[in-house]
Amino acid sequence: LSVYMKLRCVCVCKADDGIRDAQEARGLGDVYRRQKYTYSERAQEAKEDQQVPNRIVIIGGVACGPKAAARARRLDPDADITIIERGDLLSYAGCGMPYYIAGEVETADELMSTASGAVRDAAFFKSVKAIRCLNRTLAERIDRDRKIVEVVSIESGERSEIPYDKLVLATGADAVVPPLPGVDLKNVFRLNHPHDAEGIRSAVSDGCQKACLLYTSPSPRDS
Repeated sequence: LSVYMKLRCVCVCKADDGIRDAQEARGLGDVYRRQKYTYSERAQEAKEDQQVPNRIVIIGGVACGPKAAARARRLDPDADITIIERGDLLSYAGCGMPYYIAGEVETADELMSTASGAVRDAAFFKSVKAIRCLNRTLAERIDRDRKIVEVVSIESGERSEIPYDKLVLATGADAVVPPLPGVDLKNVFRLNHPHDAEGIRSAVSDGCQKACLLYTSPSPRDS
């Protein structure tokens, strides 16, 4: 009986030790798993904190450039978006210029305004859409290897570089002036910008009664 009791006590002790060992092992495993999970979360958070916003650079304003910028902002709320525009007016409705000349649109500001009356200038895009706009800035060169746009301020001549991850070319087109005698005379206009429309409207207000419209369209084989 005494031998049986000793063997039973040894077995019970060993069993208790095994249970404690198993519990400790499970506890250490739980701690490891918790630590591993915590480290993974921390690594992910650190990665997210260090993530650089997507840099989108758009060359050109008027209609296409600002539309592209607004669309990019909706798709990527955290993107760093920059518009480069060589003119002094960032965004305007070019198709409305004939109506401004005719007087149906009263002021040139209406060509640059939203439906609520806000003028779509650089301050508007910065405050409302968080888009940086560089007016009177010329994009001189694109370095595709370095993903850099080299720009120069038209007013100051200062040069700088703007890095990008995505680049949008929205430069549009310019009116072709034929090499004809007299194209530089007074009251010879192009219609490519609101300032051109203002000049034509001013000429009409000054008593101009006749006008000649010169334009060309592409031939079928060019289209």
